[in-house]
Amino acid sequence: MNSNQNEQRLLEPWLTVIGLLTVFWSPIERYVDECVSLLYEAGKGKKKPLTLSHKLTFIQKELLILGFPASNIESLFSATKSTVQIRDVCVHGVIDSFDENELKISKVQGKTEKYTVEIFTLTSERLNKSANNLMQLNEHWNLLVSEVHKRLGHS
Repeated sequence: MNSNQNEQRLLEPWLTVIGLLTVFWSPIERYVDECVSLLYEAGKGKKKPLTLSHKLTFIQKELLILGFPASNIESLFSATKSTVQIRDVCVHGVIDSFDENELKISKVQGKTEKYTVEIFTLTSERLNKSANNLMQLNEHWNLLVSEVHKRLGHS
């Protein structure tokens, strides 16, 4: 096996999980946007949030007002934020190096004043856990949006 074939063999499992993270995030993002729209259209906010962090803050505030249990909401939003961070690194970062055990990805930190590149070291266990978390989050967000529809009288 030549070095290109060996490199491709080592990279394919990493790319597969990164692809899963990307695909599994899409329905959650749609549920978040649906939830924002439902709450916003119901007159629950002056300005529609546009970024994920603002959307989650808006949704959390409005769900508490609607009487959703605070602990459930906090755990869902915490899991969403931590899982999306790994997805963000994988999608917007650059693969610097990899082997069968670790993937090193560098990502520009846009919130810093100075040009800063941060290196993230990911294991297959951590990436697989994130993919599994996204599958579970998908179910939770689906149920949440259904409940928001009910509480707002949309059946």
